[in-house]
Amino acid sequence: MEQPMKRKLTDDTLNPRSSPDATSPPTKMRRVCEEKPSRKRCYSEAFTDISSDSPPTKMRRVCEEKPSHEQCYSEAFTDISSDLSPPKKMRISDTALLRITSDFSSTKRLVEVVETPPKVWIIGSSYIRRAEDAAHEEFGPNLGLNATVHWFGKGGLRWNGVIPRFYAELAQQTPPDVLVVHAGGNDLGLVSPAEHAANIEADLVHLHKAFPSMAIVFSAINERKAWRYGKPVKINADRKMVNRYLKKAAGSFGGRVVEHHSLRHFEKVFLPDGVHFNKRGNRIFLTKIRNDVREILQQAI
Repeated sequence: MEQPMKRKLTDDTLNPRSSPDATSPPTKMRRVCEEKPSRKRCYSEAFTDISSDSPPTKMRRVCEEKPSHEQCYSEAFTDISSDLSPPKKMRISDTALLRITSDFSSTKRLVEVVETPPKVWIIGSSYIRRAEDAAHEEFGPNLGLNATVHWFGKGGLRWNGVIPRFYAELAQQTPPDVLVVHAGGNDLGLVSPAEHAANIEADLVHLHKAFPSMAIVFSAINERKAWRYGKPVKINADRKMVNRYLKKAAGSFGGRVVEHHSLRHFEKVFLPDGVHFNKRGNRIFLTKIRNDVREILQQAI
């Protein structure tokens, strides 16, 4: 009888299901569950202490303590430009642009306008080459005009060398406002006056079309005592024919013709060679060109 009782006590002690006080214990017992909580419960309890009011279901560790980078930028620029009332999300470039614009609008800028004088080119034969020094003595620099005058004279220049000389100078600088040409006398006796006049007109029309804002002045072929190719009476008749033709055609190249009626062969205006002017002749020659150029410049103002 003693042995069955001992086995019963042993079964009740080891097997909780057989005890009358045990209601529904788990099938498998966990050794640590009653003494130490799980890791999941430790983290949840820790965040429950920090934010005990109403924490969200899934907690982010840093979101409640440190603001995002976008919030940092917006708060920093709100302090710097609080008067500008920036939007909620500011970009660095927007704020910098606003500050630059406000500073620029309050600054007064002064613009200095520099007026350059008009430019005059005088191209021609030895009459122009010799007249450059005479003009400086008679009128001072730039013919005494409110302009910049450039002289391009060459001894023995014929008409076919005028246009190449113009474009050679044009390659180095801008075109002039007024172009004065005194050439063509060295061609008389070599070509007919009608052909010579037509060639001169065609070249001047070409320049007018290429540079419509440039005023063109043709200085008429002056009288001489001696001519290289032909008798003076015949050459002088051809000279008058060329000048009359170009005077009528001046409108085609948008310019004018300067006539030199005071330079007669019987007046004391020539050197002993009978071709070039003396001091008095240069004064008459240059005064007529200067007056016409000055009138053109005054009309352009």
